[in-house]
Amino acid sequence: MAKEFISVKDEEEIVAAIRISEKNTSGEIRVHIEKKCPTELFERAKAVFHELKMDNTKLENGVLIYLAIEDHKFYIMGDKGIDRKVPDDFWESTKNVMQDHFRKGNFKQGL
Repeated sequence: MAKEFISVKDEEEIVAAIRISEKNTSGEIRVHIEKKCPTELFERAKAVFHELKMDNTKLENGVLIYLAIEDHKFYIMGDKGIDRKVPDDFWESTKNVMQDHFRKGNFKQGL
């Protein structure tokens, strides 16, 4: 599915950027891309968060970026530990920046 949304080169660059971020922080970041969201967006992101064991990080600092391509929906989910560390508007402002890139077709930059 990711190959249809972003190029292989872009995917490699996103993975490299995530690795760099993870080296500079204690957080764990995952991107999960699906064609369609089979349930309500928050519930699906929460289910994927648990399936990927993002809630099993030592410092409760996992972050999931869930995308449903054909539905044009995405959700950013951070675990409790990271939620305590970031400003109150962090996820909303991050979502807005990502959404702006996505609207322009800049999916790699958005991610």
